[in-house]
Amino acid sequence: MKRLPFLLAIATIVGCGYDYDTFGDDMLQTSCDKMEECEFFTDYFTYEDCLALGDVEDTGGEEWVCEDYDSGAAKECVDAWAAVSCDDFLTGTGLEICDDVCSND
Repeated sequence: MKRLPFLLAIATIVGCGYDYDTFGDDMLQTSCDKMEECEFFTDYFTYEDCLALGDVEDTGGEEWVCEDYDSGAAKECVDAWAAVSCDDFLTGTGLEICDDVCSND
């Protein structure tokens, strides 16, 4: 039983490792995968084009900052995108947890 506090500390550290950059990368991959699954790509916008959006630098306007990032909601958001049906993907139904990732007001 002396190992329990140590294991809980390790689990807490590992669980907090889902940072905003990782979330962004996972969301891009998951979104592109879902668009491929739902056959949304065309000859003009392909799966590779979608993935390349992660390399595009936003040079316009003020940089957006995620305030009060919630790593738990972020992970749930990625999981929701992966599980959502194609019809719900189009309407955003079932993706409400994503509203809780950044609580900017």
